[in-house]
Amino acid sequence: MSDIQSQWATKQFRDTYADAKEQSAEFTNYKQTTKRTWVTEKQDVTTLFGNVQTKLKTYGLREYVPPHGLALSDLDTAWQRLLDKEAERSREINAQIRMCVYSFYSPRSFFNSF
Repeated sequence: MSDIQSQWATKQFRDTYADAKEQSAEFTNYKQTTKRTWVTEKQDVTTLFGNVQTKLKTYGLREYVPPHGLALSDLDTAWQRLLDKEAERSREINAQIRMCVYSFYSPRSFFNSF
């Protein structure tokens, strides 16, 4: 997850509408492929952890405590960080698209086209 976030942080816009739309399409593709896989994996991990804890409790065994940094709360924190970065990336792309459209349709560019 941190790899995709660092890619977003370093990706620059070329101040063209086509580039902004291309980055929007890449972001949409990420949400429809990679993120969906991650959502499924996150749900599977949560379910499996709950099942393990239930079985341990059922058989009177000691509760499993994941290593530092691998608890469900850590996963939730990383997930929330991802959601925040996704929202930020979406706002950046939309702002770039608006800026390109505005600069194309601004009165100054209209009169400069003659």
